[in-house]
Amino acid sequence: MDEKDKKIARLEELLQSIKDNIDETESVLDSLSNSELQAENDNDLPDDEFDRLLDEFIQSQLSEEETEDEEESDNSPSNTSHHIIFKNTFFSICDTKEQIPRDSLRTQFSVDEGEYLFISTECIGQNESATIDAWDETFLAELIAPDGSSYIETQISMPIDTENYASPSAYFALPERENREGSWIYCLSRLSDKEEYTTKSATFISLPQKYDECFEVNNYLLFKNESIAPDPDRPIISYTSINPSIHSNYYIGFCGISKLKDTDKSYEYEIKIRTQTGLTKYETVGTFISQDDEERNRLWTFQEPVDFSDYENGEYAVEVYFLGEKVLNAPFRIGNEEEGEYNLFNIQTRPPIGEKKEIDPTKEKDAMDSLQEMIGLNNLKQSIAEHLNYVKLLAARKRAGLKASIPPLHMVFTGNPGTGKTTVADFIGEIFHKMGLLEKGHVIRTDRSKLVGKWLGETEQKTEAAIEAAKGGVLFIDEAYSLFTNDKDGDKRDFGNRVIETLLPKLSDDNFGTIVILAGYPAEMKLLLESNPGLQSRFPFTFHFEDYSPEELLEIADLTIQREGYEITDSARQTLLELIKKDHRNRDRHFGNARYVNRLISSKILPAMATRLAQSGIYDSGNPDKRSLVTIEQEDIPDNTDEKIIISSEEFDERTIDECLARLDRMIGLSNVKAAIHNFVKIARLLHENGKNFFGEIPLKWSFAGNTGTGKSTVAEIMSDLLKAMNILGNGQFIEIKGEQLYNVPDYKVDEVLQDAMKKSRQGLLFIDGDSPKFKNAYNTFDSEQLRIKLAGYTSAMPGAHALIIAENQAPRQDLVEQLIGNGAHEVDHTLIFEDYTSEELFEILKQMLSDKDFSFEQKAESIMQHYIEYLCSDQYSCYANARTMKIISRTIMQNAYLRLGEAGIKFSRNRITHADVACFEIDERQTLRNRIGFC
Repeated sequence: MDEKDKKIARLEELLQSIKDNIDETESVLDSLSNSELQAENDNDLPDDEFDRLLDEFIQSQLSEEETEDEEESDNSPSNTSHHIIFKNTFFSICDTKEQIPRDSLRTQFSVDEGEYLFISTECIGQNESATIDAWDETFLAELIAPDGSSYIETQISMPIDTENYASPSAYFALPERENREGSWIYCLSRLSDKEEYTTKSATFISLPQKYDECFEVNNYLLFKNESIAPDPDRPIISYTSINPSIHSNYYIGFCGISKLKDTDKSYEYEIKIRTQTGLTKYETVGTFISQDDEERNRLWTFQEPVDFSDYENGEYAVEVYFLGEKVLNAPFRIGNEEEGEYNLFNIQTRPPIGEKKEIDPTKEKDAMDSLQEMIGLNNLKQSIAEHLNYVKLLAARKRAGLKASIPPLHMVFTGNPGTGKTTVADFIGEIFHKMGLLEKGHVIRTDRSKLVGKWLGETEQKTEAAIEAAKGGVLFIDEAYSLFTNDKDGDKRDFGNRVIETLLPKLSDDNFGTIVILAGYPAEMKLLLESNPGLQSRFPFTFHFEDYSPEELLEIADLTIQREGYEITDSARQTLLELIKKDHRNRDRHFGNARYVNRLISSKILPAMATRLAQSGIYDSGNPDKRSLVTIEQEDIPDNTDEKIIISSEEFDERTIDECLARLDRMIGLSNVKAAIHNFVKIARLLHENGKNFFGEIPLKWSFAGNTGTGKSTVAEIMSDLLKAMNILGNGQFIEIKGEQLYNVPDYKVDEVLQDAMKKSRQGLLFIDGDSPKFKNAYNTFDSEQLRIKLAGYTSAMPGAHALIIAENQAPRQDLVEQLIGNGAHEVDHTLIFEDYTSEELFEILKQMLSDKDFSFEQKAESIMQHYIEYLCSDQYSCYANARTMKIISRTIMQNAYLRLGEAGIKFSRNRITHADVACFEIDERQTLRNRIGFC
């Protein structure tokens, strides 16, 4: 029934009502007297007046009906007593509309994420009149582009009530990736009343797809707020297990070193805390605090407080995300409170494995053309061209259905430093990518320092991570020979061979999809290939990079000068050639080739030019001669060079320096040693900033004095990395000579061992473990002073910069050194005293060793071991207690725990050390200490 029919029906009802009223009136009139009736008749209305009054009556009845209809329609959403209360808005990125979206607190996304933006808003109804609690509502959803234009509008209809939250939501197809960057505003409003609305913005940013290309993880902590001491030298105490009944609020702390040039933008992070079953207990989103440190590194940090008071005992994990990618997965336990450090390599999803070189899609020149344009390397170019043609032939035969077996494409590059090995590796990745043999063609550059770990299993993890990062491209391992150790008397803790053992099975896989290039000195690479029969068959192609001739080095100098926007006069160029020839004649295999030339220009020639111009007063001139500012003159060319001086003038690797100092600071005890090395770094930085070198003509030498097991070899490794990062040494090679290699052998054999070690160090650091127990019996061999005399002769004859550390029980002039250190000096004449560990420090070392293996103490077991270590320290004559003793004890405890867990059928995870595991360490005065250490 339409509106017209309704009105007609209603009018008929009104007319019937009027008729009924008339009949009633007539009955009343009959009862009136004739006189009264006559009087009434005298007042009869005309017919037209009656019709007018009748119309007014009908209209009044219709108006009353419309009013009733309006009152009955109070449940309409247009009524002002109904409102919408908007709550949270969530954004999710999806690849398809079929994908189930996940509510997220994120508001920042990469332009490379997904194809659809799913937006959902929580809302609930409110009715002031309380006559009805549900109705149908229509919303207008609008997405506004960064330029302010309306990108998409859509309507969403759904029921609303006053008791349950509704979630109007919609998928929005995103534009092409190049058009996404910027802030997009989402507006959701009532269609009937646009004064009620909510807005929220989502930002799309253009950043590398992987977090490790945006920043490098520098630190992660779980700590109490009060552990942040006002003393900057006091480290923050981190926990791997917490007890909320004692302290409920802990902070999650993170620090990353930015790799991005744009320092003004803010970036989001996500934190989630999950249970062992994957249930999310906590979730938040924040913005990194961006700041510079003293070394001009750009740091991204946050400190997020979390209340753990309602958490049950058990295993949990903190997850940190950046642009949707998981950065960290740091496990922790709720139970007993335990201090401990987190190993950044183990908790990162993308641990550091080397430098990445991507293919530049905008580059105009073909990689092969660029290779041919390289100066010199004529034999190499011909060899690579022949190799590529051979691979093309086999690929063509395979496509034609002919017999063709493409051999492994892994290669060996041999040659001295600066001959272009890394550059050619970049070209190889691009060339094989264009040939269709590599999916991506990128290059991962790495070396021993990034692949070899400090403990069992870490090397395999790092190598697997490097392989994964290089998937579809090239894995370039520089100085690969350093991975091989063949000296049967050498350090059994060296895990370099594990890299090769991890690689070999991968290289045999036809679907590996990655090319591995091993690079290094010719003789050492030959030994490496001969060390393992499987290597030669898997690396069938060897390319040798010859040293550049003086004329070729001059051409490289010309290119460098031109690239930097300078010119050189003919006389200056001729003088430069004579200098290069002289250095070339005196070169050894450490000669830097192209690297030598570039260092010579940047650290000698251009500074000399700047000094000459300053003395001429040109900088004070209002209109300096532009020609003078670009021209290198003959007097700017030095008479002679010292390459180690050139090396030291390069910029410090501040990031690596900070990593080394952090490793040092995480060591337990050794306060004087830590302070001395921090001071050494400060002095080196100060001298470098003022254009001075840290060392003179003699090699750097240190004496580490202290008892066995006080951390000397660990600190020596850190020193090696520090010296390389400060360009004081040509490389970070760390060579260690154990006391067993020099004990009770003929004098000529000692010379052979020392000479071989010096040769291996190659402008690195040589560490001699002279405090070995073997050296304590001086009558069986020569003492450390005789060792110094021998080393003095070898080091003085070695080219380039190098460093030497001798570990010994007593340093020369020990009494004087100890007196000065007692008066406040941290070190004397490069002599560092390693104090014995206290019982408290030894217990912390033991806890750290067990924590690395996912073990922690129960309270009773902890008390037993604290008492036992105190007893060891009180009786140094019977059994000397040091870090090595703690290693023996930790192994015994773990063996006992493994036996107990195995017999009980308990799966190994983060396990607790119980009373039963340490019962053999309970003090019994009738036992000797000898019976307490070992497998008990």
